[in-house]
Amino acid sequence: MVKKFELNISKGSIDAIVIGGNGGIGNALVKKLSQLQEINSVYCCSRKEPNGLPSKANWIPFDITSEDSIIAASQNIMRQSQNVRLIIIASGILYDKDANMPEKSLKDINADYFFEVFKINTLGPILTAKHFTSIFEKQDKTIMCILSARVGSIEDNNLGGWYSYRSSKSAVNMMAKTLSIEMKRKNKDSITALIHPGTVDTGLSKPFQSSVAKDKLFTTEKAAESILSVIGGWNNESNGGFFAWDGQIIPF
Repeated sequence: MVKKFELNISKGSIDAIVIGGNGGIGNALVKKLSQLQEINSVYCCSRKEPNGLPSKANWIPFDITSEDSIIAASQNIMRQSQNVRLIIIASGILYDKDANMPEKSLKDINADYFFEVFKINTLGPILTAKHFTSIFEKQDKTIMCILSARVGSIEDNNLGGWYSYRSSKSAVNMMAKTLSIEMKRKNKDSITALIHPGTVDTGLSKPFQSSVAKDKLFTTEKAAESILSVIGGWNNESNGGFFAWDGQIIPF
C-alpha cells in the first residue's frame, strides 16, 4: 500500500500529470496515483497509449523530443483541467535501439548518442517545464518532481564512466534547481525537486542488474510507492532538493 499522500490542499481532489506514463516506473506511478483518494484524474503522457489504464487515467499523446508535441499536450490538458497540482517527469534513456551503451571510457564516446541522451534526459524535461508549469503557476501548493539518478551527482562520482548519462543527469539537476528558484517567485507555495528512484527492474536497467543486490533491485510498484511517499512529505524546505527513494538527501 502507498503511504499517506497528502498535499495539504483544502479545496478537494487534485489532478496529476505523469510524463513518460508508458515506461516501467511511469506506468506504475499512473496506477498508484489512480488509487489515491486525493487524486481526481491522472493524465498519462506518452508516445504510445499504455494497456489497461485505470478509469481515473486519461492518455495524452506526448513526445518528449518534440516541442510541438509538448505544446499540444499541455494545451490539451489545460482544456480539460484547472486543478493540476502535481507533475512527475519520468522519461529517460540509458541506452538506445542501436545498442549504444553507457561509456566505459573516453574511447566509447559517440557524438550522435551523446546528443540523443541529452535531448531526452535534459532538453526534454526543460521544454516540458517551459510549457507545463504555466498549468499551475497561480495555484496554491504545487509540485513538479523530476526523476534523476544518483550517478548524476558530481560529489558522489567515485567510479567514472557513463559520460553521457552522468552528464545529462547532472544537467537536469541544475535545470531543476534553477527552475525551483524561478517557480518560487511566481508561486510561493510551489515545490520543484528531484528524486532518484533507485535501481528498478525495468528494460532500462536490465543490462546492468547483475551487480545489484536483490534487496536493492526494486519492482516498478515498489519504486512508485517510494516516490509517492517521498513526494508526499515534501514541504517548502524541499524546494530545489535532490532526494533518494528513501527520502535521504543526495549531494549535487
